[in-house]
Parts: sequence; structure tokens; C-alpha cells
Amino acid sequence: MKKRFFKGILYVLFICLILALPQDEAQAAKKSGSKKQSLKYVTQAPKAKGKWIRKNGKRMFRKKDGSYAKGEWLNIKGNIYLFSTKGFVRSGMIEWNGEKYYLRKEEGLKTGWAYFGGSKYYFKWNGVMVRGRFMEKGGKTYYMYSSGKMARGWVRVKGKKYYMDRSGVMQKGMRTVDGKQYYFGKNGVMTSSKWITYNGEKYYFLKSGKMAKGWLTLKGKKYYMGSDGAMRTGEQWINGEGCYFGKDGVYDPKKEVSRVDPDKPMVALTFDDGPGPYTDRLLRCLEENDALATFFLVGSSVSNYRSTVARAADMGCEIGNHTWSHPSLTGLSADGIRSQMSSTNDAIRQATGKNATLMRPPYGAYNSSVLSCVGVPAILWSIDTRDWEHRNADRTVSNVLTQVKDGDIILMHDIHKATVDAAERLIPELKRWGYQLVTVSELAKYKQKSLSAGNVYTAIR
Repeated sequence: MKKRFFKGILYVLFICLILALPQDEAQAAKKSGSKKQSLKYVTQAPKAKGKWIRKNGKRMFRKKDGSYAKGEWLNIKGNIYLFSTKGFVRSGMIEWNGEKYYLRKEEGLKTGWAYFGGSKYYFKWNGVMVRGRFMEKGGKTYYMYSSGKMARGWVRVKGKKYYMDRSGVMQKGMRTVDGKQYYFGKNGVMTSSKWITYNGEKYYFLKSGKMAKGWLTLKGKKYYMGSDGAMRTGEQWINGEGCYFGKDGVYDPKKEVSRVDPDKPMVALTFDDGPGPYTDRLLRCLEENDALATFFLVGSSVSNYRSTVARAADMGCEIGNHTWSHPSLTGLSADGIRSQMSSTNDAIRQATGKNATLMRPPYGAYNSSVLSCVGVPAILWSIDTRDWEHRNADRTVSNVLTQVKDGDIILMHDIHKATVDAAERLIPELKRWGYQLVTVSELAKYKQKSLSAGNVYTAIR
């Protein structure tokens, strides 16, 4: 009986001795914190008072009761710290309860943006690193990899592609990346194999996401996307060849197109004071050279050359109003101006079936009263050949060739033989120089300018 009693006493003492032995520090704490401390957020760490001390160059915290902070989170004067099981303050990137945190030696828990190791990270209000998801901050969207690093450049998430700029911000709308254009939707997803309407223009983005340029074939239909990527419609000149595209952008090879290439230089030859005895010669030269001109007619002469005027209109030349009797309009009343215009329009309409589309005031004289009465755009000139003055074909040719440039409106008078002689030399020569000879309205159209009544134009560039 005594032996059993003493054995029991020894067993109890042995158990007490075992319990009193110090535990291994590696078993007393988790990877980055104490097993004993249970916190939903580390920012809920208990407040502690005491004093910072240094041991072997490392910081430790001695509490008010004389014990050292070990294996626990503490709130010290508003800053959150984690202490190792040996009592030293932790610093750097740490993992605790499956979350990552960043601790600074002096200030403790980091929140907000942090930059280290050449990468940016973001830590929420509770110190938890944002990882493996998109993040909204300040109205901007970022993507943080599973490592916590902020993404830059191209990112693929769940099969969808996004692009983050150098500051990590998700891009939206039309963007240029490495010299190529892409479109990113409102959610930042890269558009691919899809049409997009942007600022009134249509674009197509290939499977790769790159904006299509040049010829594009989709489901057997051909489109042409300009150098800016916008879908082309209507008449287009592509590599010197005229092409027609419907309103839906589909190429129609059967449709005839204009003879004018808007990318090449062009000028408008204009002839005043006709029609006259040399006008038919001039029209023949224009036809032979696939060229057009604009004729500002004196109404009183139209009836004498009605077939000539009709021929010019049928060719595609433009017919303008140069008044009935060539007076200076600035010296007329408003009724007088209107009478000069309407009488000439009547004569032109009888010859062509249409009113004049433009006018030129005799002598180039105009004022606000004139412009308010004529009802159509007033066209002056940028090159005056002075042909009416010198009546010399060589001088007329020289006056044009020494001054001509893209968009010029050239003034001549087809009632003079020397002028038509000069025109027969000028027309093929200008073509050889690379100029297209167009009407004034064509010049405006292909220069993408609008002509409006009450305004004066000298050149259209």
C-alpha cells in the first residue's frame, strides 16, 4: 500500500516537472505569430505601454509590468507591431494566418501603397496585402498578382486580356501600345474580332486585338481601313486606283468612281466673261486631257452659245454666274444685284437645266451688300494670269507655272484667243506636273472644305 502511494506521488511530481520545462520556441508560435493570440484583424492588437530598448542592435519592447513583448501583435502609440518569440520586433514581408503584411522597423504595420524590390504593392486599411485580384483606388483600377505585385503592361485574367500603363492603371477606350492601336471596353477588356464605333468612325479589331488597317476581308466581304484605322466609305483612291465602298463599308468593284485622287495635288482653272467663239476649242482640250474647269458666264452671251454651255455642263464642268452685263456690283442697289444674278441664272437654266452653283463678282469687287444678295458662294482667285491685259499666251503660261501650287484657283478669260492658246499648253503641262484639273466645287470637296453662300474664297487648300 505504501509503495503504491509513493509511486503515485512520484508520478505527480514527474508530470509537474515536465509541465514546468520551457517549450521549444519554434513550437510556441506559428510561422509569423503566437498561437495564443487570436485576432480577426491585426489592427485589433491590444494596446501596450512600456519602453523601447535595443539589444544587439535590435529593438525590443519592455512592458509596464517589466515583461517583454514576445510572439504577439501589439498596438504601441497607434502603430501596430509584431514581436518574435525571442522578443525582437519583426520587419519586412511576413505571413500570418494566411495573409501577407509588411512591417517597418520603426513605424510597424504598413498600409496603403508600398514600393520595394522594384515592385509596388498595396496593403488595405487592416494591413492585409491585396493579392490576385483587381482593385479600385481613387477612381482607377489596378491588378495585383497573387504575389501581391502590382501589374504593369499586358495582363491575362480568366482568359481575358487587359493592359495596365506604367503607373499600373487599367486602360480603357482607344489606346496605343507599342505603336499598335487597341480598344479596351468600359471594363478594361481588350476588344478582339469585333467592330467598334468610336468618335463617329467605325474600326475593326483583329483576333490579336490590333486595329485593322488596309484591306480587310470578313465573311467574304472586303473593306478598307485607312491609315488611321477608320473604315472608308464612298469613293476612295487606294494605291492610285479608284474604289467604291457602300455606306456599310463593303467594297463594290462594279461601281464607277471619280477620276480625282484626293491625295494628289489639284487646281481649279476658271474662265470668265464667256461663252465665246473659242470656248468649244477649250472644251475639246479639256476632254482630251480628262480635265474639267469652271466657267463664270456673262448671262447676255449665253443665248448665242447655248449648245456650248450645255456641252460644258454635260462634260462635268461647273457653271458659275458672272452677272448679266458685267457691271461692278458694288455700285448697284440690292434689287439691281439680284436682277443681274436672276437674269443670268435664267439663261444658264435654259441652257443646262440647272442654276449656277457659284458666282464671281465682275472685277472682283464686292461688299457686304453684294454678298447678302448673290445667294451662292463668291469665288475669287489665287493666281491672276492678267491674260485680259497682255493677251500673250507665253506670259499667261509663265504666270501660271511660276506660281502654281496645290489648291490654287486660277483666273483666265476664254473670250480671248491667246488665252485659249495658252490653255491648250497649260492643261497637258499641269497634268505632267502631277496636278489634277478640277472644278471649284470638286476642289472644295476633295480638300474637305465647305462652300457657303455669303462667303468669299480665293484658294482652297
